Amino acid sequence: MRIIAVMNQKGGTGKTTTVVNLGFALAHSGLQTLLVDLDAQGNLGVSFGIEGERGLYHLLVEGADPNACPVNVRQNLDLISSNETVASAELIMTGESGRETLLKRRMRGIQSYDFIPLDCPPSLSLLSQNALTYAEEVLVPISMDYLALIGVKQILSTYN
Repeated sequence: MRIIAVMNQKGGTGKTTTVVNLGFALAHSGLQTLLVDLDAQGNLGVSFGIEGERGLYHLLVEGADPNACPVNVRQNLDLISSNETVASAELIMTGESGRETLLKRRMRGIQSYDFIPLDCPPSLSLLSQNALTYAEEVLVPISMDYLALIGVKQILSTYN
C-alpha cells in the first residue's frame, strides 16, 4: 500500500485536482484506490458529487471503523470525505496525546488498498502533520509563481 500526501501550504496549487486525477488514473488502471480528504473545504467529495455518511470527522473524533467510512465513487475508487466539521475535529485533536499520529492509528485495519492519496489542507495544520506521519511519500504540486515556491520551501522544512 502506497500512501501519498498531496501537500502545499499555499492554496490554489492544484492539490485536489491532482488527487482527483491521480485517483481516477490509478483506479482506471485496476488499482484499488482510497482518496482521503483532509481539507475542511471538502472539495474532494464535491468533485465527485458525494458526501459520505461517515467521513474524516467520524474517523478521527469518534473512532469510527475505517472500513465503514469510505464511499465508493467509481470502480476501484473509494473516498473518505470531509467537510467543515473537520475544523472542529482539529480543535478536539489538540488535546489528544500523540495527536500528530492520530490518522495513522485510526487507519489501522483499513482494508487493503494499493494507493491512498491524501488531499491535504493549504496550511501547516495538525491535519497536515497527521498526513506527513501517515504518508510514505509527499507530492507537492505547485503553480509557477514565487509564492508557490515559498510553500514548497516551507513544506521541505517541515518535512525535514
